[in-house]
Amino acid sequence: MSEFINLNLTASNVISIYGTGLDDNHNPLSRGVDDPHWYVINQNLDILPDADPRTFPHAKVVNTVIGWDAWVPNTQGSLWIGVNADRSAGGGTVWHYYTVFNASQLSSDVDDIQVTFSADDGLADPISQIDLWINGNFIGSQYSDFTNIQHFNIPIKSGILVGENLLKIRVYNQTGPSGLKMEFLVPTPKYDSQLGDLSGKAYIYNLKNLRRDFYVGNVFYRNGKIVVMTSGSNFEGLQLSNVIDSEYQYDLNFKSKQTIFEKQIVCPVEPGEFNVSTNPTAIVLPGALFDINNNGIFDFQDADVLLRYMTYKSTEYTGYPDTNWSSSIIDTTTDEEQTVHDMYSSQWQGTDQLFSSSYSSINNTLFASLDFNEDNKINYNDMNILWKYFIYRLTQKNYETWITPSSRKKFLSDILDYLNQKTMRGHSPTIDQNFLDYARLSKLDPTGSYLAPTVTTVGLYNGCDLVAVAKLGSPIKITPDFPINFVIKMDY
Repeated sequence: MSEFINLNLTASNVISIYGTGLDDNHNPLSRGVDDPHWYVINQNLDILPDADPRTFPHAKVVNTVIGWDAWVPNTQGSLWIGVNADRSAGGGTVWHYYTVFNASQLSSDVDDIQVTFSADDGLADPISQIDLWINGNFIGSQYSDFTNIQHFNIPIKSGILVGENLLKIRVYNQTGPSGLKMEFLVPTPKYDSQLGDLSGKAYIYNLKNLRRDFYVGNVFYRNGKIVVMTSGSNFEGLQLSNVIDSEYQYDLNFKSKQTIFEKQIVCPVEPGEFNVSTNPTAIVLPGALFDINNNGIFDFQDADVLLRYMTYKSTEYTGYPDTNWSSSIIDTTTDEEQTVHDMYSSQWQGTDQLFSSSYSSINNTLFASLDFNEDNKINYNDMNILWKYFIYRLTQKNYETWITPSSRKKFLSDILDYLNQKTMRGHSPTIDQNFLDYARLSKLDPTGSYLAPTVTTVGLYNGCDLVAVAKLGSPIKITPDFPINFVIKMDY
């Protein structure tokens, strides 16, 4: 379902100020909560002249019901606030209330700000008198009490500045409860050309996408940019200068309050650099006799399966073969070996199935290879040798405890050479030679890797610490033919 809908851009107030007891949407707050826009502090405290009042305590909403004793009733535009939620404030004290408000570009055709207020006891000393300051400038005094609503105006030319402004009100409390209620009526600017609200129409294809509050753009403060979209609506040509005199003309002024710095970093890549392929088929893993799970390395699962087999064979003669080798092999005088075993065993799954499926192959092809000390027996001596070898704890001293007079391998170097050959420990994977012939194979398969990978991400490091990551808009292939420069721009 589709339909044309009306869009409106309504002129907003040039001054944004909150009455007492209101939330960010100018709705009444609940009793006892902090007023997010008003602050209060005792006059007798030692306050620095340039102290930010937003560091002072928030005023409390003390009454949100209609009327209390002699106080004037609350309204939708303001509620009673005070020092404490129970209205107590201490007798014979003077309290300063503060609020920070914003003003956009000011002009002489804006009316004064109309203020209605009440206070208990009063707004100054003497009791029934108001004293106000804007940005540190004394505005004047007005009569006030808590049984009647008083009115006065704040002139636009009374020291209000473009940007943030500070309004201070002094309230004197002689005794009993204390509070302040203040409401503001801010005028809209009056233009000579009597410009109205900007209205138009936009076509909505699907009414599910309808947004009642339609935004025509956005402000990117960190970049100091304003973006206005048109979408084929009445906002088309909003920023064009050649408008007809009889039509509306809008001026937009914006100045970023944040300085933007840009740093440019050039990352040169010479021919042949960073030519590491991530294609798994480019790697040829070494084949090892003891690589039971065929993943290219001698790992804990391989050692675990072999030790289970050796335990099974050494206990088979009892009629109760067992595969639990850890309880009799792991050295328990310290926590080291048990910790290593627990860490590795928790990382591997499916070892039971692997042992069952590879038992026959191990029994037929590896049985003789597991007699490490070559004494014609596979027993706990050989199991200790394999375990200590796997955890890099096999030494000449402990190896001598696991050899017998009939052993033919007497020296540590002999057993290490033998085990390194069976496990291929220390042998790194090699590169498939087809990936090295870039000049020929790149012509046959332009999309292939051939040690010419594509770059999608560039990392910036401070020593070994990664400090920033840059993403490329599209992948760039690193070839051995020519150098490439990556230019990274950082805004901060």
